Amino acid sequence: MLKNSLIKTALFFWHLHRKLFISLIVLLAAVLIILRSLAFYLEAYPQVVKNFVEEHLHSQVTFEKIKVNVNPFFPSVSMQNFAIENNTGREKNLEFTSASIQLNIPLSIFRGQIIIDTLSLEGSRVLVQRNSNGEIFMAELQLTKAQKEPGHSEKNNPSYMTFLNQTNLIITDSKILFVDEMHDYPTVFLTDINFKMKNVDERHQLSLQAKLNESDASMDIRLDFTGRLNDITNWDGEVYGAVENLDQQSIQQFLQEDVIQIENFQINNIETGVKVWSAIENGNLQSIHGELFADDARLTRVDRQQSIRFDQLTTNFKIQRGSHMISDPDQQESSWIIDLYDLNLYVDSKPISEKYINLKYQKDKTDQLPRVQVFLNEFDLHEFSHVISFFLPKKVSKQIYSIFKPRGRVENIVATMKLQSLDMPIDILSYQVQADIKAFAINSFQSIPKVRNFSAHVVFNETMGRINIDSHDMKLHLKSLFRDTW
Repeated sequence: MLKNSLIKTALFFWHLHRKLFISLIVLLAAVLIILRSLAFYLEAYPQVVKNFVEEHLHSQVTFEKIKVNVNPFFPSVSMQNFAIENNTGREKNLEFTSASIQLNIPLSIFRGQIIIDTLSLEGSRVLVQRNSNGEIFMAELQLTKAQKEPGHSEKNNPSYMTFLNQTNLIITDSKILFVDEMHDYPTVFLTDINFKMKNVDERHQLSLQAKLNESDASMDIRLDFTGRLNDITNWDGEVYGAVENLDQQSIQQFLQEDVIQIENFQINNIETGVKVWSAIENGNLQSIHGELFADDARLTRVDRQQSIRFDQLTTNFKIQRGSHMISDPDQQESSWIIDLYDLNLYVDSKPISEKYINLKYQKDKTDQLPRVQVFLNEFDLHEFSHVISFFLPKKVSKQIYSIFKPRGRVENIVATMKLQSLDMPIDILSYQVQADIKAFAINSFQSIPKVRNFSAHVVFNETMGRINIDSHDMKLHLKSLFRDTW
């Protein structure tokens, strides 16, 4: 009896599930037939699609033909030779080989209105420009304002920005030319662009991969922040950036120079890269952490045709605003600090290392002249002798490093300089240097004695100085006076 009841129950659910399954198949088939019919209709009457796109972009558009992709949940419409025109309709501002709009049917049903999930654009060449007022334009479309004006509200934003704030955006196989008139930075040309932007309410996740200036150098930028896209002053989040395979040719193209030269020093055959991480608060980058690396860099002195090879350079760094250096809040933007950690070099196959270097920059409070302070944790004279001799004048270098052969360490070096400007060549108006000398030694030459284990604390500037000598275990050899060292 119980067995028969279980069999009847099982058969009942089997027939019920079968009917439901058949009903779902019929319903899905009906939906597909309706969508396919709608696709035929839209492809036959593209004006319907044109009106829909213009309503959401708030701009006039043109395209040659469309193709509808039938998907029950995320249908899409592809448009060939797509262009967004300006308000007058006389000139095309943005042109793409193709554009695709994907709808989100489940979300559209939930909200009771048609929701565009993703806008995909392919094959474009765009000019992005920041003018002298800090306003950013893409072609003729204004993306950001210079500052928030009185009475500014979301209603005053360009209408297309509301669409971009709510829709995912993908741009591929495109080229962008960046021109910065505000700071007169070098022009940047990006190719092979792969750009993605995901928007959820006011959270935006952006990623950009591209080639720099039509070279092998590549860049990778990623942002994750909250705020309105066209108001950079309310962005809060994180950013990551990387540039790799940046060689000499790429740097020359970026700087628009035939050679990379500072004074008498010319850089050749360099390949470098950098990675940075930072937080964004109110649209401003906070302290920036990063890694810098370079390979096979050759530095040449053009005044005497001497070269030195930096086989490898690696270091970690931190850049931060130096607002705590000064009490005047009006000068916070002109002060910054750079920290270098674990600097490792291979110079002509010889390893060199430096644990910590600190660089501070600020403008003087009274006369607005730049002031630079450099701190080195430790400096080994023997280890850096090859590098120092390269930068010193030839005559001085030969005397010091071929005859005297200095050894020892210089620790806790602090050099403060007031500069006329940051333009090359640098004009130093005043300076002060202090350091601790440990186990210093030089060979004798003519009337100069041989010195061993000399330690002292020195302080000097452009007019005077003082030295406190630690005579413990120091040896001084005066050949003309004494037979032995003392």
